[in-house]
Amino acid sequence: FGERRVVPSMQPQIMAYAIEALRASGFERVAVTVNGDEQRYRDALGDGSALGVSITYLRETAPQGTAGCLRAALAAGMPGPLLVVNGNLVFSADLQDLIRTHRREGALATIAITKTGSGSPVRQQRERVRVGPDGSLQGLQVDYRGMDDEDICWRLLGIYLFEPEALRRIPARGYYDLKEQFLPLLVGSGDRVLTFNQVAEAYTSR
Repeated sequence: FGERRVVPSMQPQIMAYAIEALRASGFERVAVTVNGDEQRYRDALGDGSALGVSITYLRETAPQGTAGCLRAALAAGMPGPLLVVNGNLVFSADLQDLIRTHRREGALATIAITKTGSGSPVRQQRERVRVGPDGSLQGLQVDYRGMDDEDICWRLLGIYLFEPEALRRIPARGYYDLKEQFLPLLVGSGDRVLTFNQVAEAYTSR
């Protein structure tokens, strides 16, 4: 596959499950963002051969945020879309279906979403996702203080697919958040930002 994968770093054991799920979907190359705990992840995951993949480690010298850390992947000259998966996410999802849908729709970015109360044991988060009738992302509001559960119909699953053109819009320096800054920027650009309704089992580690 032409896409590169970046898994933001969390607990190595949980990340191993995420990497195994990627391998089960046919992915063979994974890039893991790391910081001062780099050696701990290298000790646990190695070069990825035990998990059936090839792992590249991208080191952050300072916190860059969930979108800022993607600059390293863009600088690496990836040839195609970048699949981003939260490193604390254990999931069972048809990622190839997401990629096919993304390509068919000509999207700049595609984000996996799930219905609130759909039976998925994903931990509830305070984010309001507005989806248009054509499946496009119309808006994303993150407010951890002022939202009631009944206000939330959709939530992000933690799986994203970005075209290189989208990543080039990330500011060159500084901390940059994916949900609070990057996705609203893309929605406001007028380009196609697609949602992918994924109800497969998933949960985040606590």
